Amino acid sequence: MSDDLIEPFGIPDGSIGAIARFESDFVKLHHRFGGVARPLEDSSVRVVVGTLGAGKSLYLRMMRNAQLANGSVYAEAPTGNMADLSTEDVVAFAQRSGKQGGNTEEWKLLWRRAIHRSAYSFIRTEQQVRGSVTEELLHELAQYGRLLGTPQRKRRVTSEASAIIREHVVRHELRDYLNDPKWSDAEAILVEALSLAPPLFLYVDAIDDNFKWAPAQWMRCQRGLYYAIMDLLRSSDGSSRLHVVIALRDIALASTRASEHGPRYLEHTHINALVWTRQSIQAFLERKVERLPDVYFEDPSSKTVESWLSRDTIENGRLQPTVEPIKSYLLRHTRLVPRDVVVQGNRLCRYVLDCRSTATTPTARDIRKQIAISSREFAASQLAQCANQIISDDIPAGAIDNNFAHVYLQPNEYQMTDAVERICDVIRTLADETFSREAVVALDQVASEHFGKRVFLADILWQNRLIGTLDARAGASYFSLDDLASTNLPNVEQYVLNPILFDRVAELRSTLEGPRYPGEQ
Repeated sequence: MSDDLIEPFGIPDGSIGAIARFESDFVKLHHRFGGVARPLEDSSVRVVVGTLGAGKSLYLRMMRNAQLANGSVYAEAPTGNMADLSTEDVVAFAQRSGKQGGNTEEWKLLWRRAIHRSAYSFIRTEQQVRGSVTEELLHELAQYGRLLGTPQRKRRVTSEASAIIREHVVRHELRDYLNDPKWSDAEAILVEALSLAPPLFLYVDAIDDNFKWAPAQWMRCQRGLYYAIMDLLRSSDGSSRLHVVIALRDIALASTRASEHGPRYLEHTHINALVWTRQSIQAFLERKVERLPDVYFEDPSSKTVESWLSRDTIENGRLQPTVEPIKSYLLRHTRLVPRDVVVQGNRLCRYVLDCRSTATTPTARDIRKQIAISSREFAASQLAQCANQIISDDIPAGAIDNNFAHVYLQPNEYQMTDAVERICDVIRTLADETFSREAVVALDQVASEHFGKRVFLADILWQNRLIGTLDARAGASYFSLDDLASTNLPNVEQYVLNPILFDRVAELRSTLEGPRYPGEQ
């Protein structure tokens, strides 16, 4: 069976699979949609930021391919191995740096050292990168082996960060290594060598994959990487030849905006925010449907969502059912990201193909059933991230050195199921789709009782877009980089639950005339 019939909407995970398939499936949007339509060949971009499923991994792979077309540069494939930098590495560094609540400066320094070590490995071992670098310069760099290492093969930035952490297990050794005064000379020689080499493009992606296991620690890790990238970019001698492009979770970037130095980093030339709006994700859905084979359509001459599902509208399953445009119904049961549209679309295609092969028409009941299954999966994913954040925040200081960190960083199925069910039980106390500030305070109190510790569940649910604010005129607003969002839940009069929760927590009551979801006014 061809790929068009197995996964007709495409592959959900942009970090795997043949890049040729992604290039043929890639949806190019109109420039009015901002970052999600930014040209792939724009080499000024250093940071690609977005939520889970927004397309960061694919965007980095496509950016790298665009640079490969330029024979005068060297573009290494994005980091794709999660084992390069483990969650235990991240927590170990946080504990050894001695300031668990605010070690961003230490992370920035670590990433700077790892970036330079990685760049050195390419200059030392890759003939294509070495270019016109003189033997004299190579010899000079070799004198700093204690700092730069003695690589025999090219090394990724993430593997060098992990190596630094694992090679310096005592706090004072790690501090002395990162702050060694000889780094200034080593960096100066390395910059000189880079000036003689072809432009070097390195892509850092996989650190986003482990974010779920320890969100608080990974957020500081990502924030430090972001600061390191932006500081190198601002240096007069480090931006023209060494291009390090990173994928960053949106919450990590949002956290930088609350710092005293936040405004100096608020620029869009080098940051591409993959912010998906209702309009852009709908355009994405429409383009995907237009590319489906004829067999999926009632009328192949009109390849629209309506023709694909044989209906313009659908009666929704709210307590007081109303008729809703079919596209709106599909989108509000996603997190408004491409991955969800692809997963949902592939599921519906399997159902539609069964109908077309038996000459039957897709029914509203069955369409709702298929969408509910996907929606539950999306809600479960978000709730699991919330549970991981609560569990990992309990990790004791000696967990890494005494080999029991996995209890907190890799919770077993029972731990996860139990934590998610506790969160669902707390959400059930809200009862209704909309709720007040007083209910938010009560929510956190009940959550703290359920988990036996202080838990700010409302903030966690906000960060994961499971609750939003509600305004009679502006509609629903969820956590987004578009409005310089705070990582803490805003203090307003009324809040609303994301519609995907209704397919996971069945006891909730819909109380509004119509659903309110991200991007909907």
